[in-house]
Amino acid sequence: MANGGRRGMNRRTLGMAALALLLAAGALAWLFVPRGRPPAQLPTPLAAKSPTLPGQGQAERLAAARRAAFPDGPIVQDDELEIVFPGSQLVDAPFGPVLVSEGQVRHPLRITPGRIAVHYLRPAIRGFAIAEAYPRAIEGGSFGQVAGWRVSDRFTEFPVIYTEEGGTWQGVTCAQAMLTELTPQGPQLIATVPLAYENSGAVVDGSEVRSIEGQILNVERGRSFDVVYDGSERFTDTYVYRGGRFVRTGSAPRDWC
Repeated sequence: MANGGRRGMNRRTLGMAALALLLAAGALAWLFVPRGRPPAQLPTPLAAKSPTLPGQGQAERLAAARRAAFPDGPIVQDDELEIVFPGSQLVDAPFGPVLVSEGQVRHPLRITPGRIAVHYLRPAIRGFAIAEAYPRAIEGGSFGQVAGWRVSDRFTEFPVIYTEEGGTWQGVTCAQAMLTELTPQGPQLIATVPLAYENSGAVVDGSEVRSIEGQILNVERGRSFDVVYDGSERFTDTYVYRGGRFVRTGSAPRDWC
């Protein structure tokens, strides 16, 4: 009986030891089981059309775009001109992000135009890199500044930079708008539209004073728009989209600046 009891205890001891070994092996196996999704299923850090890092807001995107466009700061030396770029707009075009920046010339003359710089961007590890740069995409205005500008999606399938320029020369004041389309191939001027004419400063000997102002209305995207004028004369010019440009149709050329 004693021997039988010892053999039973040995069998129980061996069984418990074997169970302990199995549990230990299982624990080790559990430690080495791969966790999470396979690398192929992990999301890519940068999407093809939206180079926005996770958690990155619009302000951070704009700051990253300006760092890429102006790595040495917002003041640029161009020949003998010193140009400061105080502000920019980041545009998400169908083909990728575009940075549009207003440039103001320091110490300008009256005839010195301002400018709009355009930078086409691509994704990079730290946000953006420059794909194409157009530092003089648009030049216009006087005293080193463009009179006004904004980006619109109303005119064509691609964003359009709307700029105004004008001034007074020999008593005649004129203003016009320019439409510059941000195409995949680069910025393209697609229309120049007279907006105002006033000649009171040049009138002598009782000649006729003319004062005309116009505004763009009735825009049909990719097709046409009207320019409705009021003042000394009232009329409407229609521009239609032909061959990648807006072309004025109808009456003969008018007496503008």
